[in-house]
Amino acid sequence: MQGKIGLEEHFAIEETAQESLDFMPQVVWPELRRRLVDIHETRLRLMDAHGMELMLLSLNALVSLRDTGLHARFTPVIGIDLTK
Repeated sequence: MQGKIGLEEHFAIEETAQESLDFMPQVVWPELRRRLVDIHETRLRLMDAHGMELMLLSLNALVSLRDTGLHARFTPVIGIDLTK
């Protein structure tokens, strides 16, 4: 089926990638990290291969940043700058 839409697909930026480390076994972390930060090359190739037309991407760290107290480092202004 072509034209599928993926919802709540996670991605990370270098500044937030480590926030996902505790959710996966260490053995899969290198591949997961690579896929989380790659929103262009591999992700687009896999989307095409599986008939995905769109993905709604969600930054991996919003809840965990708040839980760890790191949210003070990521103000809305910094968040906007990080997405550019």
